[in-house]
Amino acid sequence: MQGHYMVGPENSDFTSIQEAIDRLHAEGVSDSVFIQIQDGTYSENLTFNYNIPFINSSKPIYFESVSKDPTKVIITSSASNTIKISNQSFLHFQYLSFRNSRDNNETYTLQIYRSNAISFFQCIIALDCPLPAKTSSTSAVYIERIDQATNADKIILENCHVTGNGCGLKLFGNENMIQIINSNFDHLGKYSIYADFTDSLEIINNQFFGELESFSLNSVKFYDNKVHQETNFVGEFINNTFYGRADLTGSLAEHNTFHFITNLGALYIRNNTFLYSLNISYLDNVEFNLNKCFGKFNMSFCQQAIINANQFKNEASISFCYGSLVSNNIILKEFDLGLSDFCKIYNNNFGPGANLRNSAFDAKIKNNNFSQEIESGNFSSLIDHNNYYPRGGIYDDNPFSINPFYLDTSLVATNPLLIGKGLVAAEVKNDFNGTLRSEPPTIGAHE
Repeated sequence: MQGHYMVGPENSDFTSIQEAIDRLHAEGVSDSVFIQIQDGTYSENLTFNYNIPFINSSKPIYFESVSKDPTKVIITSSASNTIKISNQSFLHFQYLSFRNSRDNNETYTLQIYRSNAISFFQCIIALDCPLPAKTSSTSAVYIERIDQATNADKIILENCHVTGNGCGLKLFGNENMIQIINSNFDHLGKYSIYADFTDSLEIINNQFFGELESFSLNSVKFYDNKVHQETNFVGEFINNTFYGRADLTGSLAEHNTFHFITNLGALYIRNNTFLYSLNISYLDNVEFNLNKCFGKFNMSFCQQAIINANQFKNEASISFCYGSLVSNNIILKEFDLGLSDFCKIYNNNFGPGANLRNSAFDAKIKNNNFSQEIESGNFSSLIDHNNYYPRGGIYDDNPFSINPFYLDTSLVATNPLLIGKGLVAAEVKNDFNGTLRSEPPTIGAHE
């Protein structure tokens, strides 16, 4: 088969979509194939059981609506799935609606199994079970057992609308790249994404109205998303907005529930906005940079963390974070350094009413602007060359008392008397804005 074919009730090559699929399985392809579907509702259970003969990257198959309007071509079923794609490749679906109304567990509108190079563009994928699902066993999309392949053979959901009462997207046992791009998950089930044992996941510029839950993930890129509910994920987080609680957890035993995330090597969290509380725990080499935290921030059991150039609008604490660096931050309320031994607290601005509670052994605290005395429960720390205004400094080897003349609540210090008063810190080469530090540096977060 090659070229264009029509599915529909009038002037068509096929009266059903499955009829076209069966023909493809029987004859294979000799060139690209376009299956164009007329407007209407198709009550079908679509099944791709084995790879279509001769299909490859230069001879793909497209299924698309003639009208280019996904609301006008509706493929619906009450079976265990509306469309199941097994052991396939190079299939592309555009401008279509897939719906499922089955009221039972193990129901998936779209199920992809051991397949590669499959894409859905501007599709509506809905699971219309009567009541919102509280687990992931009933999902609009289920992608499982995607084996390793080339990066070009990825699974893509782009510009899609995932809706209904089930879980949005369930992922399990995947080794190849999966991309979720520019899509909207506004379903009423508990989870927007439930991901387990999945590698190479890119989630870019989506909106999620359900929770995000993950176990055993690797190589996750989470960029430019808006998350309206709770998040329990791990990976690279850049330019996202979190409206609900975020819990980024490694290996944790709590209330007899165990969470295991295998990507313990690094967690990158950059330029995000957290409007509710954020908890990061049991992850080493965390880099937490250029974020805004409006809710409480807690980091625990994270060794060698870097916490740099963030704005903490609420209480913040790091505990049992051995050897971590806290630098160039704007801190408006209490910051608790709890038993995080050998930490380095350099070049931060503590606003009026903000204070540092230090119970760490052998911490190094220098070049900070404080508004009051450090609450120190441990006198083994090296405290040197900090500025205290209007009071403080009794634990400091070389204290200053200079009014920083903060510009506003952004805590940009404008007093030139702070210039060159700090000690050189090799770990802090740049300031809050990325400007190269002078030697000796200005005290505080800004040069």
